[in-house]
Amino acid sequence: MMEKAQYELLRRLNISLTDPRLRMAREQALELFETIWSLAIRKGIFENEQEAASLYLHCFTRGLSPIGIEVPQDLLSKDEKIVRFLKENLP
Repeated sequence: MMEKAQYELLRRLNISLTDPRLRMAREQALELFETIWSLAIRKGIFENEQEAASLYLHCFTRGLSPIGIEVPQDLLSKDEKIVRFLKENLP
């Protein structure tokens, strides 16, 4: 589901899956996701793949910003639980 979410986001942004800038963004997203997901599991906040994919997509957009790709907020999940968790736990 995370790959599908990433693919859909890039399609909507009209960015090729093979864009070389994405490597760095994906690496940063994975590192951030692994940290934040383990915290979410310990806190018992998220339980399913859909929530994991939404959380990953937020991490991925953070990885896109340093390479000059800004993602409109309307393309991200509006799930209040995810938004609140990220605000409370991300630097």
